[in-house]
Amino acid sequence: VARHRAGVTLLSFAFAVLVSQVLGTLLACMFFVEASVALRVFCTGIPGMLLQILGGYTLIRAFNKR
Repeated sequence: VARHRAGVTLLSFAFAVLVSQVLGTLLACMFFVEASVALRVFCTGIPGMLLQILGGYTLIRAFNKR
């Protein structure tokens, strides 16, 4: 993807991570009876989401520069 798409944006990474986290939260709601448990898992995962966004963006940009 990095070699074929030079116009990678931080917003596209944020969107991809957010969609995956929302889908994961919905799946967690199906497994846990209480939605509050899934919501807590989502909230504690916010630092990890930021790391995924910034780390993925940085890696793709580094691969594009080669």
